[in-house]
Order: sequence, then C-alpha cells, then structure tokens
Amino acid sequence: MNQRYQKSKYGSAFGADFYSHVFELILRLRGNYLWPAMWGSMFNVDDPRCQPLADEYAIVMGSSHTEPMVRATKEWKAFGGTEEGWQWATNNATLYEYFTEGAQRARPYENVVTIGMRGYHDTAMSPDTQTDVLQAVVAAQQDILGKVYGDASKVPQMWCLYKEVQDYFEAGMKVPDNVILLWTEDNWQNIRRLPVGDEKKRSGGAGVYYVS
Repeated sequence: MNQRYQKSKYGSAFGADFYSHVFELILRLRGNYLWPAMWGSMFNVDDPRCQPLADEYAIVMGSSHTEPMVRATKEWKAFGGTEEGWQWATNNATLYEYFTEGAQRARPYENVVTIGMRGYHDTAMSPDTQTDVLQAVVAAQQDILGKVYGDASKVPQMWCLYKEVQDYFEAGMKVPDNVILLWTEDNWQNIRRLPVGDEKKRSGGAGVYYVS
C-alpha cells in the first residue's frame, strides 16, 4: 500500500489516487455512498483532491457515527484539539467553530452530514444519558447548517443510534424529522430495533448500520 500510494504529511496513503479505484469499484457494484475509514486517515485533509473527485464520480460521502459535521476523527487533534476538549458542556464555543468549518468545507459537494456526538475515539459521551447536552449539540448543528446552507432542513443528515446513543432516543430525545435515523446491530449481528408506529412516517426515513 505505502509503496504504491504516497503518504500525506499526516501519514496516510489514502489519497485521491487510491480513492479513484474505490469510487470506480463502488459504481461497478451499483453503489453511490461511502464512509471513509475513521481511524487512520482524514478524507478531506490528507488529499484535498478527494472530495472533488468523489463529486466527479457522483459518490455521496458520509462520515461515521463518531465523526459529526463532516470532520474525521483525527482532525480534532491534528488541528490542536485535546481529548479533554471534546466535551460540548465545557468547550462548546470551540466545537461550534470546529463544526462550522466542517460544514463550510462540505458545502459545495454531496454529503450526508452526521449529526450528534459521541465521546472522543468512539466512546460514550458521558457515564449517564445526558439528553439535554446532546439535544444542545444537535440544536447547534442545525443552527450551523442553516447559516452555511441557508436551510438546514434541505441538508441530508443522519443520526446514528449506535450503542448507548440509542438510549438517548429511547429517553425521548428528538431530532428534526428530515434526519435519517440509522439503527444499528449489537456488534454481534443482532439488530436491536427497527422503526415502529409513527417512526415509519418520518420524512428522513431510516437505515441500518450493519457491522461486518
């Protein structure tokens, strides 16, 4: 891999030369959507050609359940953030700016924007279900999308109900109706829940995150 594809200054070989083959494969498989790997690379940073290239291939980009507002996990520390600073309750001004930069960068391209927030490096955000905090995160993200795009309701968005995040939903937390609810399995291929009742009528619809 590293012999064939040049590493970025951040140490990743996953640049546009690599993704050109991935995008072609996705189209041959009749797909059109991709989450980049979340741990070792930064899709929009390692190679600035990546997002425009995805657009040329008509591939819609997304980001994982722990990467809100089109920003890769590694970006937080790469640009000065700390693990302790990844807390909305104590560092929301900095995180608001960070999320805004992600939305502005993604604005010209097709993305499904992941909303919400998990703890740093795919952990629980807090020991208990602090619905008011996560509700404030989503409200701020809607405010950002409204400012950047003009109308947040027109922006494709997804809330991934992974692990403890589903507890927030079960506790009554609400997100805008146009947001896709991404249900997940339990990491052992057992689906925990699917939409029921009025949940089936949401304009955003729903999907399933199935871990291979």
